[in-house]
Order: sequence, then C-alpha cells, then structure tokens
Amino acid sequence: GSLSRELWDFLIPFTLLVILITGFGLQSLRIYATHDPWGAYSFVGYALSLFYGAVHLPIPAALIIHRSLWWFHLAIAFSFMGAIPYTKLFHLFTAPAAIYLSDLDPNNPIDRPDLENAERLGVNFLSDLTVKDLVDLDACTECGRCEDACPAHASGKPLSPKR
Repeated sequence: GSLSRELWDFLIPFTLLVILITGFGLQSLRIYATHDPWGAYSFVGYALSLFYGAVHLPIPAALIIHRSLWWFHLAIAFSFMGAIPYTKLFHLFTAPAAIYLSDLDPNNPIDRPDLENAERLGVNFLSDLTVKDLVDLDACTECGRCEDACPAHASGKPLSPKR
C-alpha cells in the first residue's frame, strides 16, 4: 500500500501558505496605515510596513489594498474551513473520536466471525456497520497500512480494502 496523492493533498498546504502570506500582508498594511506603536512586535508585518514607507505608498492606496486583501483573505480562509470535511483534514476531528471509541485493552482478542455458519460475508449494507466502524471510516487517512496487512491484496488479486 502507498499513501494516495490527490489534488487536495497539494492544495491544502498551498492554501495555508496563501492564508499566511495574506495575513502578514494585512497586518503590515494595518501597521503602516495606523502607525501602530506596538507594530514593531509584529516582526514580519513591521518589516513589510517599513517597505511601504520606503516606497512612499500613499495611505489611501494602502487602505484600498487592505480592504481588497481583507476580502480575499476572508474568502480563502472560509473556503478552506468549508473544505475541511471533504479532505484528509477531517481526520483532525475524527481521529480523536476513533481513539476514544477504540478498545485500548491489549488482552482483548480480535473478534473472529464464524465463516462456516454466516448468512452473509463482509459488509453488504451500511446498516451492517457499527458506529465505531463508521467513525473509523471517517478517521481513515488513506495511508495504505490496511493494504499492507490484507492477505487478499498481498496475493496480487485486484482486491483492496482502501477501495
């Protein structure tokens, strides 16, 4: 098994970088336009505000840029937060729930189904899964360890627990 790579896997760090850069830009424009006396303690923002002063950026222009950048920053940040449930970042919320619901006692044996007398094998319907199973599915980071441990996948057959 291997870690899957999708478009979101590259967009997530890029989006975080854009949020960071626009945040520093907003801070620097605010420090420059308001002459914030505490601005020197915001190292990146203060350094950029000194640059604006060096190039003689007019205050009205700084305010227009600030307002435009603020809306862009807001849109990117809220879009990022809205995308969390549809990306691997949802794992940040479901992993603690999966750990809380898991059996941490190493002495408990793994349940082995009675394959000889079972009416059905595997999971055919969503109702066949427990709440714990559903939380585990949401907590999956698609790391590929399940494929590494799956005998059917190791046999070379086109079976994969990830799909």
